[in-house]
Amino acid sequence: FLIALKHLHSKVKCTKEKPILLFMDNHISHMGYSICVLAKENGVILQTLPPHTSHASQPLDRTIYGPFKCHLAESHANWMREHPGQRVSIYDVPLLSKPAILRAFTETNIKKGFQATVIFPLD
Repeated sequence: FLIALKHLHSKVKCTKEKPILLFMDNHISHMGYSICVLAKENGVILQTLPPHTSHASQPLDRTIYGPFKCHLAESHANWMREHPGQRVSIYDVPLLSKPAILRAFTETNIKKGFQATVIFPLD
């Protein structure tokens, strides 16, 4: 997670004067002294969401992953109808996943997730 946090900081360019708020779960891999120091020194405010409440408190669980699973299942079902008797291979997964991702991971759905969990994006 420390590597991911460094990558996030390199892309977002936040500072102590212009901080960002990062929501995350309480997984043990996301906690540690070096992570907290890096976040504090670079303007990343860490906010954890309560455990075992993802159905209610995590924005992506509320409005992204459900639709994604439905669209992916639809994509797989269409493929199976077009290729009877064949198995989906690892090489088919990106082609089947892309339409589902494009339909589920929209700006509107993401914003609705924050509204549904009462975490309103400021920018």
